[in-house]
Formats: sequence, C-alpha cells, structure tokens
Amino acid sequence: MNKRAFTLIELFIVVVTIGILTAFGLVAFNNFLNTTKEKVTENIYINMGTSLNYEFSKCITNISATILNDYKCNNSIPPDILTIENFYSKNNIKNPYDLSKNIIGKDPCVVGTIAIQTPSVGSYTITYINKNNQTIITNINSKWSTINANTSNSWTPINVGTSNCWTTINTGASNTWTIINP
Repeated sequence: MNKRAFTLIELFIVVVTIGILTAFGLVAFNNFLNTTKEKVTENIYINMGTSLNYEFSKCITNISATILNDYKCNNSIPPDILTIENFYSKNNIKNPYDLSKNIIGKDPCVVGTIAIQTPSVGSYTITYINKNNQTIITNINSKWSTINANTSNSWTPINVGTSNCWTTINTGASNTWTIINP
C-alpha cells in the first residue's frame, strides 16, 4: 500500500512561511497601534485647545458665567493651572500610551502627555510632543491676559539658509531688527 503524506521538509517550509507572515503582521499591527495612539493624543490636544477657548469666551460674553466646572468669571484673577487640570481630569481622559496615567501631566516629554503652563498672567499654553519629536504648542489667551499695545517689538530673524523678505508694517510701535548669522 502506498500512503501519501507531507514530508518533514514541506511541513517545515509551511511553518517557516507562517512565522514570517506572522512577524510582518505583528510589525504592521504595532505600527497601526502607534499611529492610532498618536492620532488620539493629537485629537485630544486639538479638542483641549478648542474647549479652553470656548470656556474663556464665556467670560468675555457674560461676566457672571461659570467656567471650568466651578470657576467664576467675575473673579479678578485668572484660573490657576490646577483648576484647568482638574477640569480635564474629571473627564477621566487617559494617556493613550499608558492607560494608568491621565492625559494631563507636568512634562510634555512623556509620550502621550499634554502639559498646561501659564507663561504670563491670564495666558496659557498647551504642549505635547508628537511622534516626530516636534514640540506642538498652542497659546490661549483669556479675559485676564495682559495685552500692552504700546510696546516696542524686537524681531530676530534666524538664518536657516534661505533668504527672508521682511515687509515693515506701521503699527505705531517702534521696531528694532537684529540679524544674527550663526
């Protein structure tokens, strides 16, 4: 009697082929997961900027409004960072790269973390670092922001190997231009 079956070599080739396809599949799946996590972080960052602008605009249109869950617009001082962080923490938004951490953190260099800072009174910045190690910053002003229109401006062009064309616009302020060659 003649029995037909796979040889050991044929079985080995099938197992190796399945292993190679699985390895490629895992790499592609990991790339997909990382891209998804980056997109989630970017979308949360964009939505955070939009919602902060919305909250602060309530104070401009109605001085007796309440923003950020319980902050009164008629307060003479702007909300502190902790108030803003608590506003977002109550929504329980997690860091897509580490679900044990909140999305809001002190250090934007931690992957998937968005940091909120206040560079000047009533002004806020939200920052995160994207997958290309670029720091993405949005500045948000509020009704408490200090704006001084009668200041002088100092511009420092940085030579990046391209030519710059500057057009002077009369804003009523005195401008000082400094060119730095590295």
